[in-house]
Amino acid sequence: MSASFIPERKQYSIVLIGQFSPAMFQPEWFYRNNIISLEEMDFARNQSSTCPIIVTPQLTLFKTSQFSVKIEQRRFQIVAEKEPAIILKDFIVKTFENLGGLSINAFGFNFSAHYQINSISDYHKIGDRLNPKKYWESLLGDEVSGDDRKSGLTSLQVQKTKKDVNGQISVTFQPSAYIKPGVYIACNDHTNIFDEDSSAERVTETIEKEFEKSIANLQNIQLNILTEVIKADE
Repeated sequence: MSASFIPERKQYSIVLIGQFSPAMFQPEWFYRNNIISLEEMDFARNQSSTCPIIVTPQLTLFKTSQFSVKIEQRRFQIVAEKEPAIILKDFIVKTFENLGGLSINAFGFNFSAHYQINSISDYHKIGDRLNPKKYWESLLGDEVSGDDRKSGLTSLQVQKTKKDVNGQISVTFQPSAYIKPGVYIACNDHTNIFDEDSSAERVTETIEKEFEKSIANLQNIQLNILTEVIKADE
């Protein structure tokens, strides 16, 4: 059996952990600082019926035509569901390059996608190989045999500690809620920052250098997982 897997409903994001002032980061601020265009600021303003702009001391939330932004006092997140993903990195770098006095304690790159599986039989084989059912007989009995089974794997997470920096890569594997039969895989590349390296300026330098490489690695991880599981039949 061979298969090629095309990621669907993709999502990219960058998350920063630190101390932020959400009320400062409203669309007009990003426009005045040449981070988003006038058109993007107007787009955010015109989304009031479906995605209203929220600006409070605790939370800022808005959406442009390219990405959505959510800023809390301890968390700064930007998410895109279409390419090019590099716009996320550019947004973060432009936002924090003049905010060197801010400290960032950790950051993460994220990529998630849904994948169509050729048949329901192949779909169940993937779950069986990632999570062998022989260890679960006392709970599941024979409910995990056949293509019409109702019980089985619902979520699996694997984590790898990174050797070169203080952080980890985690992979979450679940049935897809949108594609039948299909699977959903989410990958996170998380890095903790030591105090001496926590200035926003230094962190954004790292993000500038690492983002594209990290996203490519997360995409490869997902494809490799599915390919290796399927290869077991060859």
